[in-house]
Amino acid sequence: MRRCAAANLRLRSLQCRRLSSRSSTSPAVVFLVAGEASGDVIGGRLMRALRNEYGGAIHFEGVGGDSMRAEGLASSLFPMSELSVAGFAEVLPSLPRIAARLVQTQRAVRRAQPHVVVGIDSKGFNLRLLRSLAHRRAAAGRNGIPAAPVLVQYVGPSAWAFGDADARAARLRGGVDELLALFRRAGVPATFVGHPALDDVAIGGEPPGTAAERAAEAAAFRREVGLSPCAQVLCLLPGSRAQEVRAMLPLLLRGAASLAERRRRGEALSSRWAGPIELVVPAAPGMRGEVDRIVLETLAARGTAGGGARCSVVGSGSRRAAFGAADVAIAACGTINLELAAAGVPQVAVYSTSWLTGFVIRRLLRPVLRHASLPNILAGRTLLTELLFEDCTPCRIAEEADFLLARPSLARAEAAQIRQLVLPSLRAVGDGGEPQLASRAAARALLRHLPEAQTCTL
Repeated sequence: MRRCAAANLRLRSLQCRRLSSRSSTSPAVVFLVAGEASGDVIGGRLMRALRNEYGGAIHFEGVGGDSMRAEGLASSLFPMSELSVAGFAEVLPSLPRIAARLVQTQRAVRRAQPHVVVGIDSKGFNLRLLRSLAHRRAAAGRNGIPAAPVLVQYVGPSAWAFGDADARAARLRGGVDELLALFRRAGVPATFVGHPALDDVAIGGEPPGTAAERAAEAAAFRREVGLSPCAQVLCLLPGSRAQEVRAMLPLLLRGAASLAERRRRGEALSSRWAGPIELVVPAAPGMRGEVDRIVLETLAARGTAGGGARCSVVGSGSRRAAFGAADVAIAACGTINLELAAAGVPQVAVYSTSWLTGFVIRRLLRPVLRHASLPNILAGRTLLTELLFEDCTPCRIAEEADFLLARPSLARAEAAQIRQLVLPSLRAVGDGGEPQLASRAAARALLRHLPEAQTCTL
């Protein structure tokens, strides 16, 4: 007992010395953890907004990618890609490594002593991290050590989308101090900040720029990439995780090549279109080499360059321009479906995975989750076609893309309707009722947990 008391006394003394060592001009410290490309983009925008909104110096530590490093993350604790794993069968081989990274992150948080820890999406990893920090903080509080840090999850589980929403939402309680929600129906007490997918969309809900400017940007992109002015363009979006790209991109390419072959034989609904089909694949950050390899191998295996469907791979920075040039997009289910809806691009949502993951999803999730793409989930009905699991075949992909390409005016009108139905509910508003960017709303929510800003330099 005496040894325990002495140890607790030394721990309290050390903690107090550390806290008091922060002078009034010390920077605010924020520890962020992103585990995939979309979270890295969200994190980078949040960091930029925090610097703009916070009046003093701010220091960032944690796990992230290129976007977060560009905004001030000195270095990532470990490669973000090590957390970019989804599914059931797919995650099993990675469990020992992820467990080790969880322990490493817990120790890094203790060393950094941040004011706030922010988990960005990657719920499987981040919610475990935040719960472990909450338990440690509670134990420290019982020993009289000041409570820190504040624990925040930015992009929480979409519990509201499931039939058993209450049970799913209950798992969040006690592990986080604040949830920054992208959707109004969070399922738990949360701060609605809006969806980052809309940060590139004009406040009025339209894609950036005038119609003439968007047409000029699309024409410039076609010239830059070498697309035919009379071609119908399919934009293929297989996801941002390496495992998704390896599983989905060959399927999308084979579907597009199949459609190109059918058009060449005059068997497709869109065969009346005089121009060819051409493909554009915006590669996710860090995936350009892998995408190039898959495109080369898949289309070469089809012979005659995939039925005559020319394919251009572009960087992630050209994604918005690719959307503008696309007649139809075939996209893996995820945030990208909202981005396409915001851009007004007709789309088909697709997803395929291992047989084990597919089995678990069908048995456990499908009874309580009726849709897979966010526009359909938000609307509560089918707005865009979904091809999932055994329905996600090259033949079905070709059929659905052909249907949209054969009716371009109708497809564009339906895409505009999706934008009008879904997007208004995803924009947060300020105190005066004015719409605001999600990153700015999230930054303002975090300011409540940071010390009063002091004018200083690092």
